[in-house]
Amino acid sequence: HGFPQRRGVTQSPVCAMARPIHAYRGSSGPTNPAAPRRKKYARYANGRASHANRGILGGTSPYYRFVPAAFRPVTLETIDRVLPLMVALYSQDALDYDTARARRVAEWLIGKPECGSIWLIESEGREVGYLAITVCVSIEFHGRFAMLDELYVDPVARNRGIGPEAVAFATDWAQARGFAALRLEV
Repeated sequence: HGFPQRRGVTQSPVCAMARPIHAYRGSSGPTNPAAPRRKKYARYANGRASHANRGILGGTSPYYRFVPAAFRPVTLETIDRVLPLMVALYSQDALDYDTARARRVAEWLIGKPECGSIWLIESEGREVGYLAITVCVSIEFHGRFAMLDELYVDPVARNRGIGPEAVAFATDWAQARGFAALRLEV
């Protein structure tokens, strides 16, 4: 992807999430902790996993790997279409959500494209989610970096490869602007 690999974080998202929190650089824990113990699985000579559920698109139906998602920038005219998706994102984790505040922040971000943007995700002719990327500054990343602040995919559209496609879109967006890194907010 072109972004620097962080020491102490494995390539597998499953393994990285299973690591204790102190495994990440910048914390008070060890700088190079042991990897979590996982059942070993065979790999082909090209490095791909032989197990069907490994990898970023693991478990995704082959049909949906060829149904691309479209990323449409949210404008002041389309902001009302993204707000219900924001409600869904916040309600799934029982977080406080204030529609008026979300609208103000979204309008501000739309008016300042140098600070980031919001996109509606469309698949098979309907809106299935959204993502928001903001621009931040970090001493660790030696300047500006992009943060994938919010990513929501409607439950009926999940397991179709839309999430990984959205992360790839965010990566391309950040690289096109010369950012040092893309950070994911979880």
